[in-house]
Amino acid sequence: MISYIQTKDIMNRSKAVYLTVNLVILTVAAILLYFNYLKSSFSFGIQEIVIIAVASILVNLVKAVRLYFILSESRFPPKLYVKQFCKTTLVSILIPFKLGDFYRIYCYGYHLNSYSKSTVYIVIDRFFDILALLSIVLVLLVTTHEDFELVVTLLTLFLVLVMAVYVSLPYVCIRLKHYYLRSRATAKTLNRLSMISKIERIYNPISNALKGKGVILLILSLVAWLLELGTVAILDGPESSKFVDYLMSAFGIGDSFNLKLFIMVTASILLASYTIIQIVQKYTERSKCAS
Repeated sequence: MISYIQTKDIMNRSKAVYLTVNLVILTVAAILLYFNYLKSSFSFGIQEIVIIAVASILVNLVKAVRLYFILSESRFPPKLYVKQFCKTTLVSILIPFKLGDFYRIYCYGYHLNSYSKSTVYIVIDRFFDILALLSIVLVLLVTTHEDFELVVTLLTLFLVLVMAVYVSLPYVCIRLKHYYLRSRATAKTLNRLSMISKIERIYNPISNALKGKGVILLILSLVAWLLELGTVAILDGPESSKFVDYLMSAFGIGDSFNLKLFIMVTASILLASYTIIQIVQKYTERSKCAS
């Protein structure tokens, strides 16, 4: 009974922390949305808003399918996933330098009861996103001779780092396991062997699943980026310099009106979607309690 009470108390405290973190982060995101986008004066027409809104919905639908496909082996509940995707994507696009990905890791890790798993899932999602973007940028670099060198360097560094960890991790685990098995049995040695086993339990099923998903994930990522960059071409014409401005602005370098407009519209759609989902969920819960 004591252990049950203690476990329930820990769960309640964990939930309270989770709700507090969500409240703080979403408040910060809402403030950033207001001051950086909604309060700013933009010169745009209804047609531009409609085009970007349609593109935003399609892009995020593709990205949602991609991440859910990655999460499929964890059997993440679809209804919960939709709410988490709207919430975490909203924060991710509003907080600069991709720091919102840490929030994504935190939220999915909370519901998966494993922050190590959620870290791997989000890194995989970001890996294929960047791999697709790098493929498109390299094509633009060859065909337009625009100044994409900095973008290519940043994207390549990330991909090389992730690939180095992905390829070397199994061999590192095997070597370390052999080393500790030959060492004197101590509490520290057993703890390290246990940690290696946990890493392997996470790595192996995900690695096996990726072997059959990689091509599909890359295709989905390419579709998402082509839709987004295609919107830039529709609004400004196929001028390569506009793509440079757009991509550099996404990395926090330079300024792009289209990116600001895209973020503003996307954030508004995600915030509205998340609010509606929350209201519907609360209404459903009250209806069930009443019945």
